[in-house]
Amino acid sequence: MAAARRMLEVNREPGLLVVSEAGRLLWADWSAGWRWGCPPRGATIHADSLHAAVERGEGDCLRPAHVDFFTWVDRIGASPTQLVESAMAIPSVGQVMSLVWAPDRHTQ
Repeated sequence: MAAARRMLEVNREPGLLVVSEAGRLLWADWSAGWRWGCPPRGATIHADSLHAAVERGEGDCLRPAHVDFFTWVDRIGASPTQLVESAMAIPSVGQVMSLVWAPDRHTQ
C-alpha cells in the first residue's frame, strides 16, 4: 500500500487509492489532482468496478483497464472523463485494494 500511496504523490495523473473489506469501502486516499471525491467510508463498492470483481473472487485485475467514470464518482454535475483501474486482493487481511486514475487529465 505504501507504494500505491507514493504513486499518488509523484504521478501527474489524478489518482484514487481505495481499500475495502467485505465489499465496503474501508478507506481511501487521492492525489492533489483528483477533483471528484470518492464514495464515503462504509459505502458499497460499485458492482461494475474491477475492485468488485476481485471481491467476488474473480482474481486480481493487475492489468489496468478502462472503467466507467461513474463507477467511482457519484457526483452530480461532474464532468465525466475516462478512468483506468487495477485491483488486487490482500488475502492476509481480507481486503481489496484498487488504484484508479484519469490518464487524460494531467494536472497543470
